[in-house]
Amino acid sequence: MLEAVRSGDIDVLVINQVYNLSRTTRHLAFLFNELTSRGVRVVSAADPSFDTETLIGGLLMRSLFAFAEIEQVGALEDLRVRRHLRRHSAEVPRLSGQP
Repeated sequence: MLEAVRSGDIDVLVINQVYNLSRTTRHLAFLFNELTSRGVRVVSAADPSFDTETLIGGLLMRSLFAFAEIEQVGALEDLRVRRHLRRHSAEVPRLSGQP
């Protein structure tokens, strides 16, 4: 699909559900950015309010991008916390079990 989009063969992409395109919000945001930046209109057959050329559809798409950003920031923060805990747990002296 992306090859056809990049070559200009697709003007409108009709999808059943928005999440049929990808399993992650981040990847979905990438796809929508790729599609809309090349002038491809994305519409949902199951949800008529989702049309990237309407105000509501544009708002839904921007909301999706915001959620993708929140998801990515949260994942990076979780990683930072896990590294911090791992680093500090190595510094704690272990008890030998002797009184």
